[in-house]
Amino acid sequence: KPLISDAVLSVDTRNDLVGAKEFIDKAGAIIDQKGGVDVDPKQMSKYLFYKGKIYYRLSISDDPAIKNLEPNALEIAADSYLKLVEFENRLGTKRYTDDALLEIPYLAQSINARAYDKYEAKDFAGASADFIKTYELKKNPALGAGARYDTTSYYYAGVMYNLAGDTTNALKIFTDV
Repeated sequence: KPLISDAVLSVDTRNDLVGAKEFIDKAGAIIDQKGGVDVDPKQMSKYLFYKGKIYYRLSISDDPAIKNLEPNALEIAADSYLKLVEFENRLGTKRYTDDALLEIPYLAQSINARAYDKYEAKDFAGASADFIKTYELKKNPALGAGARYDTTSYYYAGVMYNLAGDTTNALKIFTDV
């Protein structure tokens, strides 16, 4: 509980993303050690929400040193928010669900922008992976009524697979669209 509170204060009050990441990661290690058992549901919700928030903020930081603290920050943020939504749905509560659902489209947009950056850099395999991640995130069942099939990202993934020479995956998408 104190580690989660320290992470919240670090990100919300002090804008200290390095400290916030350290606190949330330590809290996560303790939760993982317990296997999620004996964790107060309110604290678990808070942990999952703030882990998502912290990692998303790391991913969009203008400071390269902070941005490079975790290369998979977008994926970690998305995973945390989705786990939060699923967790709170199981509990029948919505402490942080609505806030997380507001953040997920921004995560999807960031992953999509990264896909375009990879395309520009001629990293077609990386671009296809990010377009698929965008598609999968937007259609995730945890989003409930907010889930959408982003066929544009799905189609672009097929184009990127084709440009990368992966005709098997490209054909799967093009025959599915």
